[in-house]
Amino acid sequence: MLVQRKRGAFAWLMLSVFLLALHIIRPCYAQRVEEEPSGPYKFLKYVQMVNRISELAERYPDIVEVFDALEAWPEIADFSKEDLLCGKETCKFLVMRLGNRALQADTTPEVFFSGELHGNERTGPNALIEMVTELARKYYSGRPEEEDTKEVRWLIDRRSTYIIPMTNPYGYYHSVRFEKFRQRDANRDFPYQQKGCMVTITARVVNELYRRHLFQLSVTFHGGVRVLSYAWGSNNHKAAGKSTNAPDLAAVVDVASLMRESAGRTTEGDFWYPMGTMTDTVYAVDGGMEDWSYGAGFEDQPDPINQCEPTTYGGYPRERTDYSKFKNIRSLTYLVEMSDLHTPKVETLGNKEDMWTQRPDLGRKGCS
Repeated sequence: MLVQRKRGAFAWLMLSVFLLALHIIRPCYAQRVEEEPSGPYKFLKYVQMVNRISELAERYPDIVEVFDALEAWPEIADFSKEDLLCGKETCKFLVMRLGNRALQADTTPEVFFSGELHGNERTGPNALIEMVTELARKYYSGRPEEEDTKEVRWLIDRRSTYIIPMTNPYGYYHSVRFEKFRQRDANRDFPYQQKGCMVTITARVVNELYRRHLFQLSVTFHGGVRVLSYAWGSNNHKAAGKSTNAPDLAAVVDVASLMRESAGRTTEGDFWYPMGTMTDTVYAVDGGMEDWSYGAGFEDQPDPINQCEPTTYGGYPRERTDYSKFKNIRSLTYLVEMSDLHTPKVETLGNKEDMWTQRPDLGRKGCS
């Protein structure tokens, strides 16, 4: 039996990244009564996203943490020199952490999700905020004997997951691709064969987060086509117009195959997400987050990993793009183009009550 996939119903793909090698562990949990989710999913506006993020941290303080990157790292921008407004206020770069710190250590594996680098590609931010909402609800209110509940609790207890739903909040607020001006494309702004990098706050925030963590796996969401892609996606790793093989290709493909299986198939039997390298399935770029987050820890400086010293927003120190002592930036990074449209029709997003419905074609549960 094949499950028909409507454009936009993608939440299970994100859950599948974590549910790869589960061991059942049963610490004690404080049960609480939570209202079962129901009704259709809807796109949230910027203010609604900010409010939902804050509400989740207040409701689930033991497992959901939130901080504004501009408050945590004020040195990355001087807004007296240049502003970045979402309405009448400076845009908020909210970073979420999902995980039970009481059961975790410094060696707990870390994972990162980016909702969008292009603000008009709106499915990713909304899918991520719904993912956190549902995982947190399930952690406390799920039936202990159900495999779904066991898996969710194992995940939150044993993994530290960092999430930036609106990685480009300016673009999300204004529903535009770029940050502020057309020449500021956040996904051409990383120090990977890009001399004029780090002009966006978006890229600086991601850079600061990666400098402080060891993300073993990352997922960055986009829109405009359907594809699940991975390294390489840069012009320096091409031969005869095709991507050369990344050094970790076998592992990258194995994980991608599991993600693709979990995302389901179309009624015609094809995988919902075609799969391949970014160069072969999308196109190669300079300054992309994906190859930077994979290769900055082991590729050569200054080529392809270069330093830069932008002047926007009061400047950004050149040494922040020197990774000679930061060999931790080497994540298996996946670019997921979620839908054929940048912002698909709201009626294609699916219903909340279908999140844990049976998936006969996969022998597991997931969003239908």
